[in-house]
Amino acid sequence: MVGRLSTVTAIIAVLGFAQTAHAEDSPFGPEQREIVAYDVDGWELRPLVEARVRGEYHVFPMHDGMFQQRSVLSSEPISTSIDTVDDQILIWERVRLGLGVKKGPVTAQVTLQDVRSVGNDMRGRRLAGQPDLPVTAPYEAYIDVATDDRSVFFRLGRQEIVIGDGRLVGRSDDFPTGTTLDAARIFGKIDDFDLQAFAAMLVPPGEKEGSSDFAAGSQLYGLDGTWHIEPFFGVELTGLARLVREPLVNDLLTPSDVFVAAVRLFGDYRGVRYSVTGAFEGGRIAERGVEDTRTLIAGGVAGRVEWETALPWHFTFGAQGAYASGGQDDGGEVVTRADGTQVSLGTSHAFDPILPDTTAHFGPAGFYAWTNIIEGGLDVAARPIDELLFRLSYRVLGSAEEGNWFTSSLFPVGTTPGTSLLGNIAAFDFRARPWPWLDLGAGYWIMVNTDAAKETFENARTFPVEAPDFSEMAFLDARLRLP
Repeated sequence: MVGRLSTVTAIIAVLGFAQTAHAEDSPFGPEQREIVAYDVDGWELRPLVEARVRGEYHVFPMHDGMFQQRSVLSSEPISTSIDTVDDQILIWERVRLGLGVKKGPVTAQVTLQDVRSVGNDMRGRRLAGQPDLPVTAPYEAYIDVATDDRSVFFRLGRQEIVIGDGRLVGRSDDFPTGTTLDAARIFGKIDDFDLQAFAAMLVPPGEKEGSSDFAAGSQLYGLDGTWHIEPFFGVELTGLARLVREPLVNDLLTPSDVFVAAVRLFGDYRGVRYSVTGAFEGGRIAERGVEDTRTLIAGGVAGRVEWETALPWHFTFGAQGAYASGGQDDGGEVVTRADGTQVSLGTSHAFDPILPDTTAHFGPAGFYAWTNIIEGGLDVAARPIDELLFRLSYRVLGSAEEGNWFTSSLFPVGTTPGTSLLGNIAAFDFRARPWPWLDLGAGYWIMVNTDAAKETFENARTFPVEAPDFSEMAFLDARLRLP
């Protein structure tokens, strides 16, 4: 099988020069594109046309058979009875058509998107990058009121929100539908300080499932302040509050109150860029079938540094690392559910990454998320010309403690046996931008699984199965954006 996918990878590398792409989000935050506007009788028009096609080929994915994404905070056991398969293929396309209209201080923006896919969706199986498709819906729809220099603005409606480098709140542009929020947001800039606050509706209020009782839905609140002290040093403080009640529209949310306090240090000077984030979470989690709640105390730290040298081909060396707690305490009050089963309410240490970018920090293969992990990695990139980039990467992955292992799109893999090495990851990525309006690229990622990873995979199945020795992923990606 390795030989078969290696052949595919070689073909990808050749085709990449002709027609492939990977317009990835940067681990230091999304690219800031220049706004292209046209003046028509005093009205400023901002059109947008974007088309994207992405193909993924997975061999022995560790999340195979896990039909649904699930909440990181859920205490329900991870298991599946769906048979495993060797290969999975997913192809998705996305078209966005948008128009912004600006008159004086007011801007109105509407962007519609249509997302469709084909692939291995048989027998209840779904890939980690495959939401319920097709989707035809507004991606953006907001009103923006700003000062002339945009030092202050207020925005109301569906919009992209990225906090810092996107580890806690991001736009997930490599996810088929991306991530936008129905929110009210205010931003202000005073000298070297950026301040912003937002309130987002994740799930609107409605009736509880199976009842006519009214429930508050789910909301996310944020307060963020950034101090740009020097080009080589800045500080960002973030506070988030996510309140989840019924109705629940999917398994990504479980009734809970989660409060996050985070600090990020960052800088960019003479070819060196870095970003380091530390976050603490506290709150309470509702347990199915009982009135008592479980306490949440969790934490995580993650960072990346890059050094772009003055060598030919602009060789750039990168290093990154991450830690996030997981699992729960064995002690705690034991309560009985309505169905007679008993559950311990020990403190949960499962770090919840809230709404992170799905691939910007841990790679397009999505082998893991920022929860219950210990990660370290090195990479080297070369740019022979400004429009062409190659990158080789290596990462080592471990579990922080006995707890759940999730992919970057929050599909469960299983419960790890404890603090252990899960795998070694190697990757090759290629990117090209032959014209300003076209992004092209390709990649190949492989994770060599350890015995602990195999044990996690096998224990999550309700039938005897032999875990794979490795997991592979290759992709082709192309994006056109006008103007």
